[in-house]
Amino acid sequence: MYDLESESEVESSDESEIMDTEEIAMELYQELNQNSQKERKRHNSQQVNFMRDQTEHDHNYQNLNKRLRKEIKNRIIELYKIGVTAPLNIIYTLRKDGNVNLPSQKQISNFIARKKKNLKGENQIKFCELASWCAKNCSLPDDQDQAFVLDYQVSSEKKNDPYIRLMMSTKYLLSIASKE
Repeated sequence: MYDLESESEVESSDESEIMDTEEIAMELYQELNQNSQKERKRHNSQQVNFMRDQTEHDHNYQNLNKRLRKEIKNRIIELYKIGVTAPLNIIYTLRKDGNVNLPSQKQISNFIARKKKNLKGENQIKFCELASWCAKNCSLPDDQDQAFVLDYQVSSEKKNDPYIRLMMSTKYLLSIASKE
């Protein structure tokens, strides 16, 4: 049947496990409390870090004129040609050059947009120009990595629907294709 002694032994072993668990929980609580007190002390310290840059900072570099000076325009064009295209980077470079009364970012971007056609050339090509370019670039180049026109077809018979079919490659790509 049911043994009363064994039941009391089970209860006492359960109680000891509960006591052990409570003691462990209490130790963890005390440890966490001590850590949080240390953390609070660290945050409540009176220590202040002061950092200072020795270079003078001035916002008086902005241009009050609506027009760009000629030397600024020339310098913007030079910078654009060497690859400095972002207006903010152009302003930084102009400031480093010692210029004062610098243009705004908007003025620089507008100036570049107006001058892009002169700097980069026309961004559109006409149908007849593309056909003549294809005829001119059909010869084999000496460099094996230079592209050339393998074949092209031009149809300008239909005024509403002209087309150019163009196939380009390099000597190197053709040599790889012939091996396979």
